[in-house]
Formats: sequence, C-alpha cells, structure tokens
Amino acid sequence: MSEAELQRQINVLRRKFDTAETREQSQLYINVKNYGAVGDGVTDDTAAIQAAIDALVAVGGVVFLASGVYIINEPIELTTDVFLQGAGNQIDNASVFGTEIKAGTSFTGDVMITTPTAAQYNFGLRDLRLRGTSDVLNGILFRNDKFAYLTNITVDTCQEAGVWLDLTSGAANSAYMYNVWVQKYRDWE
Repeated sequence: MSEAELQRQINVLRRKFDTAETREQSQLYINVKNYGAVGDGVTDDTAAIQAAIDALVAVGGVVFLASGVYIINEPIELTTDVFLQGAGNQIDNASVFGTEIKAGTSFTGDVMITTPTAAQYNFGLRDLRLRGTSDVLNGILFRNDKFAYLTNITVDTCQEAGVWLDLTSGAANSAYMYNVWVQKYRDWE
C-alpha cells in the first residue's frame, strides 16, 4: 500500500470517528469529544473523559479517543464493562499518529488510570499511550479486578510501576495483556 493510500484511509477513519454521527449509531460507542474533550495537548480533558466513562456505567461500552494528546490532571477511573479505545499508540515528538493520555503539569494523584477499590469486571484500554511525568508514580493500577484487558498500550515516564495489577484478594482475578510496552521508568534501587 502506498503512503498516499494509507493517509487517505487514515483520513476516512478520522472523519468517521470524530463525528457525533458515531454516537447516534450506537449508544454503546461514544466519542469523548462529544463530552467536551479537545485532545490538543494543552486543554485539561480530565472532566470530559471521566464524564464519558460515567455515561456508560449502567450499560457499558466503548469511549473512543480520536487521535490527539489528551491532558489529564487527576486520575481517570474505569468501571465494569467500559473500555477506553484510542486511535493507536504511535506518537513521537514530531507528530501525532495515535492517541496519548498525558499527565498535565498540575496532575494530582499517584496513578493515571485506575479502578475503584471494589472489584470491576470486563474493562480495559486499547490502542493508546499513557505519558506520565517525573511526579507520576504509576501509569495503570487495577485493584482486585476480573477480566482486565490491555491491548496495544505504551506506558511512558512513570516513577514506579507502568502497569500495577493488585490482585491480592485471593479471588479468581485475571488480566489479559497483549503488546504492552512500559518504558522510561525509574530503576528500582
């Protein structure tokens, strides 16, 4: 496939997923931009992302984050049957070809993506990158959960655990990970 054809297909997908039309086709698949997220790498998108997740608490579904850099300044909390779906995790310093959730300069908390303390079921992250800062301890923390999924995820620049699975309850907890990369974390001393 030529580079021009690949770019054409990417543009078609971006138009499809960046419109409100997608949400109208299925209430179980919503675009975070319909909740006010910007994804410009400057605006704080924390409240918009959490509002989109919260809108699916009763029914479950997918929260789609189109290509861009989404700044968060507080931890995002996933719940049962809700997935965060990005547009890929290929992001470098020169261009954005994918989705990045980035800790802002005002980030408070010790983890970027987490779950409530009560066990959650069937949830996860797909096709995105998390980028912390020198103050963010952990990228992802799942607590006593069942059927947590991480697919095509990169966790970058966290001080301790990029992915922390706290599966200590003794129940049949499980996490499924495919193509998960953790990089630029502090070495254990």
